Amino acid sequence: MKLSISCTREEKIAVGAKFIKLLNKRYIEFAGITGSVSYTPDPYDDIDIFIIAKTGMAWKSILDAILKRRIYKLNDICISLVMDADFAFSYFGKLTDRLIIRDTLNTIPVYGQDFYYEVILNCPSISSILGANKSINSLYRDRRKYATSLLAFLSLSPLILVKSIYNNFREMKSGGGFDIHISFNSFYLDSYKYRVLRQKFMREEAENGKIFHSDSHI
Repeated sequence: MKLSISCTREEKIAVGAKFIKLLNKRYIEFAGITGSVSYTPDPYDDIDIFIIAKTGMAWKSILDAILKRRIYKLNDICISLVMDADFAFSYFGKLTDRLIIRDTLNTIPVYGQDFYYEVILNCPSISSILGANKSINSLYRDRRKYATSLLAFLSLSPLILVKSIYNNFREMKSGGGFDIHISFNSFYLDSYKYRVLRQKFMREEAENGKIFHSDSHI
């Protein structure tokens, strides 16, 4: 399925779901569609993919996703957020950013919905919104997998960093751009567009004095 600038939200979701079905499930616990496509996208918007990899396997999942995107020529796919399971439990346990909480609830799960539900319930605000309260144990870590994962990180992360810097330079020419965050356990892009959206969101909340509304896909 090839995207065009006139494709609808439903078509974008279908392409995102097709891509996720291609991913190697040995490496991931969850994959879903996030960003503007989970709301009301513009025709030119990329399809942002959120992946939670198995513990220590973030960079294996990134390599697999990059290869599948290129092999199947799914150029509108953007692998914008990847973290491993241990990082995810810790991240959501500390999450207080209300815009990210809203986006978390609007993420469209395609694979591993039950796992995603368990992870995000570590966030007190989300568990309160969903009317649930679960205690999640730390995941078992299989250290034998870390050697190949470390090799994938050391070989792939410099290439991604260089490519991301190049793409960022191109985006900045048109008034966009993003910051790149890379670690052994995670990779994500923090766009300038999203920062502006966060500022607008905070102003609207302050003016309205209300908690955000979310059309949750969970």
